[in-house]
Amino acid sequence: MQSAPVRRVTQTTEDKLNLNPTLSGDGLQVAFESNADLSGTGGISGFRAFRASLDTEPASFSQLGVARAVAPAISQDGSAVAFASKENPLGTNADGNSEIFLYAL
Repeated sequence: MQSAPVRRVTQTTEDKLNLNPTLSGDGLQVAFESNADLSGTGGISGFRAFRASLDTEPASFSQLGVARAVAPAISQDGSAVAFASKENPLGTNADGNSEIFLYAL
């Protein structure tokens, strides 16, 4: 049983990793990376960038892209997430250079 100040946001199996969370200023959104398919989109396996809405129980997950998001930054109100990646989540980074991507609602 968990105490009130702690909340478990993800529910993944032991072979999955959830890493590098960052919380919005209002505390209602968290951005992070995971190799789990938390939003149920399917497709290729690998790390994905996510935004989780914490105003519901359980949290709801939006996949931002199939990409590492090692150090995501989230806006104060949670409406935008920026992350660096060498992946190609938009199909515009074929050279694999480290680029900054912005996801805005």
